[in-house]
Order: sequence, then C-alpha cells, then structure tokens
Amino acid sequence: MGVITGDQDSGGGGTGAVVWNSVEDIALLNALKAFPKDVPMRWEKVAAAVPGKSKAACMKRVAELKTDFRSSKASN
Repeated sequence: MGVITGDQDSGGGGTGAVVWNSVEDIALLNALKAFPKDVPMRWEKVAAAVPGKSKAACMKRVAELKTDFRSSKASN
C-alpha cells in the first residue's frame, strides 16, 4: 500500500485523510500571517496560497496544529 499524498479530502467515499509535508505546513503558516482574521474571505485566500490544499483541509490542519501545540505546552 502506498503513501497518500496531496489533498485527499475532495474524493468521494474516502477516509478524508490529508497528508501534509513540511513545505505545505510552512506555506500554510505564511498564508495565515499574510491573511489575518479580519481579511474578507480569509480561508479561501489561505487555501489559494497552499498548493493542492482545499479550504476545508487548511482549516482542519490549523485546528490540528493548535491541538498539537497546546498538548506539547501542557506536557512541559
């Protein structure tokens, strides 16, 4: 079985799993800085700045990163 790459959340009947690499994570973080919360259509712009990722995938990844960050801070 191969590794899932790219944006897998747009297919029908799949698991909805999306694999992110470090380059995509950096692009996401840079897009979040470039488009603050008060920017109209922020998530559409963020997704456009992260090649191959949908708005939903970007939003989900940000939530995952926040959870991971909070977990790591709590364990220290």
